[in-house]
Amino acid sequence: MIINFPFVQYFTDEEVIKYKDNMFYFSYTHQNPDNGLFIEPSIEECYRAIDSVNFSSISYESELTKLINPINNNFLNSENQLFFLDYLSEKQNSDGSFSDIGGIGSLYSTYKVIKILDLLNKSYLDDPLRKGKIDNIINFVNNSLEKNGWGFRYHPLIEQSDIISTYYAIEIAKRFNAYSLIQNVNITNFINSTRYLAQGGYALTSYSTIVTQETTHFGIQAHLGINYTYTPSEMIVFESYFTGRRNITGGYSDTILGVPNVGSTYYAIASQTILNITIDPFNETYSLNYILDRQEPNGGFSSSSLSEVNNTDSKSGWAAMKCITLLENATTDYQNQKILYYNWIYERQAMNGLIGQVNLQSNYNGVLSLYQYDISNYTTFLKMDKILHYVELCYNSEDGGFGPQPSRNSSIYSTYCAIFLYNLFHPYNITYLPNETNTELYFTTLQNQDGGFKLGEDLDVIISYFNSAYTSMFNLINTNISTIISTYWAVSSLNSLDSLNVINKTALFHWLYSSQNADGGFSLFIGFHSDVISTYYGLENLNFFNIEPISRISAIKFLKNSQRSDGSFELIPYLSLFFNLPSSFMGNYLGAKGLYYYRSQPQNIQNLAKWFRICFSNATGGVGDYPLFGGDLRNTPYGLIIIEDVRYDQAFDPIPWTRLILWLILAEGIVLILITMLNIISYLNMSLYKFVKIKLGIRDRLNIEYLKRFNAIHCENLEIYSGKKIIVDGVSLELEHGKILGVLGESGAGKTTFIKALLGMRKYKGKCEIYGLDARKNKKRFRPIFGYVPQDLGKIYNNFTTLQNLIYFGFQYGLTEKQIASRAKRLLRGLEIEDKMHSHVKTLSGGQKRRVSIAMALIHNPIFCILDEPTSGLDPVVRENLWLALTRINELLSTTLLVISHYPEESRFCDKIVVFGRQRGMIDFGSPNELLSQLPGSGRVIELIFKDVHENSIQKLESIEGVEKALENKVGFSYVLLTDLNLREIKIKIENEFGTDSISELKQSDVKMEEYFRYKALKIKEME
Repeated sequence: MIINFPFVQYFTDEEVIKYKDNMFYFSYTHQNPDNGLFIEPSIEECYRAIDSVNFSSISYESELTKLINPINNNFLNSENQLFFLDYLSEKQNSDGSFSDIGGIGSLYSTYKVIKILDLLNKSYLDDPLRKGKIDNIINFVNNSLEKNGWGFRYHPLIEQSDIISTYYAIEIAKRFNAYSLIQNVNITNFINSTRYLAQGGYALTSYSTIVTQETTHFGIQAHLGINYTYTPSEMIVFESYFTGRRNITGGYSDTILGVPNVGSTYYAIASQTILNITIDPFNETYSLNYILDRQEPNGGFSSSSLSEVNNTDSKSGWAAMKCITLLENATTDYQNQKILYYNWIYERQAMNGLIGQVNLQSNYNGVLSLYQYDISNYTTFLKMDKILHYVELCYNSEDGGFGPQPSRNSSIYSTYCAIFLYNLFHPYNITYLPNETNTELYFTTLQNQDGGFKLGEDLDVIISYFNSAYTSMFNLINTNISTIISTYWAVSSLNSLDSLNVINKTALFHWLYSSQNADGGFSLFIGFHSDVISTYYGLENLNFFNIEPISRISAIKFLKNSQRSDGSFELIPYLSLFFNLPSSFMGNYLGAKGLYYYRSQPQNIQNLAKWFRICFSNATGGVGDYPLFGGDLRNTPYGLIIIEDVRYDQAFDPIPWTRLILWLILAEGIVLILITMLNIISYLNMSLYKFVKIKLGIRDRLNIEYLKRFNAIHCENLEIYSGKKIIVDGVSLELEHGKILGVLGESGAGKTTFIKALLGMRKYKGKCEIYGLDARKNKKRFRPIFGYVPQDLGKIYNNFTTLQNLIYFGFQYGLTEKQIASRAKRLLRGLEIEDKMHSHVKTLSGGQKRRVSIAMALIHNPIFCILDEPTSGLDPVVRENLWLALTRINELLSTTLLVISHYPEESRFCDKIVVFGRQRGMIDFGSPNELLSQLPGSGRVIELIFKDVHENSIQKLESIEGVEKALENKVGFSYVLLTDLNLREIKIKIENEFGTDSISELKQSDVKMEEYFRYKALKIKEME
């Protein structure tokens, strides 16, 4: 008795739907409402924007600006009105700090998150439910205090305190009434130690002698923040300091006679305002005008007058708006400038109110999320054309790669993202890479001599993968080093372009093998410890080439051994002996997927499912780098994937088991039916096994009888390219099995290129099927079922006899000598050279050698055969006889023949012909009679001979009403006219034009294919 045990389910169907809907909403709302581009938010960008906008001012009104108020957002549903605040609030690490990337927090980003939340909703952090968050913040600030209280550090692991972190710590302590944090007298001593009286301002640290307006500003605020004041003499020093750095333009610089910039100008004016230093109104006006002059046409602000046009950034915009607020008087409100600036921010704002950067990576992650949510209808949720336009703007024609943003250096990951988007959108938008060849060459320039691909500009992506674990690699990794992840991006991209042949595979294989360590795992770069992420990508790199690692078993064992008791994966297991590194979402995702892909699963799937569960944010719907950390767009597409894998324990999968029971019951009934059928058909001497195989066409090799049910060729809108240049355009045709297709056209028209595309030997766009099989995917399977007769007879061995040549080539198809000899007689008889079976090939004529070549191509009974200009170089009589032999072979073997030729008259032997023209692609397709009947005259022509030579006779003939075309046989003397007029009508009109006694002979005859070609040659098709 079979018992179907119930399975363990960690996520119910309802939960899966809820989480996936939440992730979809999170990703969908990361799009800008107008341009549809996905935004990659950051704490820095949000802080600079929110701190420089007054949402209660007259300038901010819905009819004046598109800028979205984060706490009054009409794009969000009622359940998500606090999305902006929740998103930032959840960016808290376990140590209490805040950061964009999990585990990399600082006092800078922590202060900015608190500042944003307070600016938008002062009561948000004071909610008793968030007391735990506040306690963690205070603990982080306390841990950032340097030994003996000598100021505060950027992060507890940083050795040296700095004045900016110290000010932020003071403000945070005061915000949460944690005054005990700032009562150490050494904090004051540290602040005083950063001041350089000789220069008049503050430096960043006690050991730095560089004084800037920014560090001076924070030094002043830190000093005043702990309730200290300045003496009159100190105030004089400050006044001198600021005056000495004021430029005649009104801007301020960091040094005397230095170049002023917007940031320094704001910090100088803000500092003087805090100190109540009176600025001359004349100078205030100059400073205000200096700031206003830095606004670019797009609404943003550039740093200085030396900046490039439209080289705007968020910090300059923030500083400019803060400066305008300080300098504008009660009678003047620079509303127009503010509106322009607010709309500049809006270009970088998502529907959910978050503010950040638009780049290729964010659009890749956003599109991939929507695709994973709904593969069939994902395009309805985004603005595909605008995303593709942005991708095109990121293309760098100089090197063929794509930058993360327009006018930025190309990077391997950005190029990977661009190729993915082009391929994903291609079924919906026929857009190709700007220059596929150049992009392929771009990847070759990034391959190092060791075989791997250099990291280049993508260090930030690696940091987002490894999070806090990256610090252990900080001093070892550089942009020129080969990494396993950058190699994956390159190999995956070239594989999708079908261009892996452009790289040095030998060196790559050696490098990949060297990347696998003794413990079975792969390292990010050679010489470092194995990690879970690199092991996944290492195995995938090898998988592209269908080659095995040094030890697949040890790689899987490494992944299994990397899993901890809580279900998560140690990112770098060796370092866990010395450091307590947290698990990251990407590490766990790739560790789990690596095991799933290689027919295994994580050991502790129950705890892993719990770990993933608390990475999913209930407040925003995103997926965090760590549990309870908060959502990020970069993780969301992978959250949509992994939840399906960990929803139940796959060590025992009940679904196939249940299906097996059902199929066993059905199989018993089917077997009874088949046995009955076997008895019925036994008299036909055909076994049931053979019957089913033939009917279904499921033999190990291609079933020829099954294939014959399909059309021999089926093409729809076939386009063949070389790089970006189109070679063959617009081929659409169908050819039944057993027919002869003539592929006709002048030299260089694309005939051979078309045939190569049919066999999958040339990249193409559109649809191309041979006997129902996709040519691109089945090119290797085609080899045993087709024959090929080359134009060059060099493949024939002249010192062999005809039969010896057939035996040699027959052996290559697995035929026995007996089979070959039997087939050879029939073939050679059909080709009328049976008497030459034992003659040496070198003694045969050119036409006979051509027939031997045809016999060699047909010896294995192919379903179709391609003949490349078989009659080229032969005299007309031999050509005629060879074609008659081909038609006999076609009838005898029922083999589809594809014959390439540039002789128009040979079309009469073909069932169908396809005509190509140089630089015009396919001109026409059909039977010879159909094509000829389409010409003016419906298959007949008028032959005209003049008595005398006439000048400009073609122009005069074609000017006659009813004459479509005049083809000249002899200059000024003999012509063929394509016309629907009868002999009497055309005679009258010619005599009216040339004289009553001008015609020597006028008769009607059938149109010839040569005349069809001459007519079509005059019709020039425009190529795209």
